[in-house]
Amino acid sequence: ASLLSWAGGILFSIFMIFQIVGFMTKSKDVEQSNSIAVFPFENILKNEEFNWLSDGFSRTMTFKISEIEKLNVIDQLQILKTIEKVQPKGAGMAYDVIARKTAEKMNINFFISGSYQIHDDKIQITAQLVNVQSGVSKPLAMKTYPLSDLIQLQTDISQEISTILNSNKYFND
Repeated sequence: ASLLSWAGGILFSIFMIFQIVGFMTKSKDVEQSNSIAVFPFENILKNEEFNWLSDGFSRTMTFKISEIEKLNVIDQLQILKTIEKVQPKGAGMAYDVIARKTAEKMNINFFISGSYQIHDDKIQITAQLVNVQSGVSKPLAMKTYPLSDLIQLQTDISQEISTILNSNKYFND
């Protein structure tokens, strides 16, 4: 009888361990199911005077899309730290490869990448939503604006992309 209760106790303990592990794993998957990050926008023409826009666009957009309840938006600082790990200084890697590798390392489902180029008194901005697992990219915006108010421009493009993402069928509710 003592051996039978000892074996029953071990089986019960094993069962409970599997239940706890399953619960913890399931919670993490649900938590990450709509995870998204906004990467710094690429300054295509490498115009140093406008380098600040790279972070400006991504931070403004991160703030704006974090208002969408169905999305788990990854903090900008975490992204920048992981980019440094993925691309050591001096390693020449294409920006889209860096973004994808960073998103995979962080277990992110989607990311927004974008770029901008400035010519004369105009700026063209492009942004896309990338599914990390499939690699499928969907356009979010491709617009040309006057250079007159770059701060307002960041807000406007972030609002537009936020509206698209909020109504988008790519995310689980």
